[in-house]
Amino acid sequence: MIYTDFNSEGWIYAEPKAVVFGGTGGLGSHLVESLGEKYSVAKIGSKDVDVRHDGGVKTFLKIFEPEVVVNMSGVNYNSFIHKLNLESLAEAEKMIDVNIWGNIHILNNALPYMRKNNYGRIILASSVLSTKTVVGTSIYSATKSFLDTMVRVAAAENASKHVTINTLRLGYFDAGLTHKIPMDNISLLLNEIPAHDFGQPIDIANLVNCIINSEYINGANIDINGGLNGI
Repeated sequence: MIYTDFNSEGWIYAEPKAVVFGGTGGLGSHLVESLGEKYSVAKIGSKDVDVRHDGGVKTFLKIFEPEVVVNMSGVNYNSFIHKLNLESLAEAEKMIDVNIWGNIHILNNALPYMRKNNYGRIILASSVLSTKTVVGTSIYSATKSFLDTMVRVAAAENASKHVTINTLRLGYFDAGLTHKIPMDNISLLLNEIPAHDFGQPIDIANLVNCIINSEYINGANIDINGGLNGI
């Protein structure tokens, strides 16, 4: 069962519950459909809850306390550091607010009730660029490296409460931002990927379900990128 309106009274009393922040995006919407086979899922877009603002995240999670929290929301803005100006600095600050503070707000507000309930699953979207060097992506890549490190520490702090926290280091998928890549660059990118193909949303859904079902997958930064690793 899927709830696009998270204020639905039915979802308050539904069990078990999951939420996908960024659930209205290309990859998030596919994940919502998959999780909906087992969970009552709230599909949350930025117009519903803006993860940049702690108050909205706090109110939502305090009321509904979902067992599974997935954050697929993220912002990408590319620029060389030495070329940042007032306009691009504003874009970079928005990216930091979503990619770093958004995930901090989710962890900070989900962990207290999950610890109280002695169960929880938190899965956050990182990127292959956390470890792969691509010019022009320094700030974006750094936000994802921050996320990977934060998750490893947070997982260690909460493992005794049966709460697992992991990141998915996403490569290129046949959905979402990949569709915005210029056609001239598509063939070059496919040649760089050892699988010579883009991932499918079902690949993410299968991995998310595996993480949910295994308490021993914890504090992991899991590569799902068709073998596109390294620098």
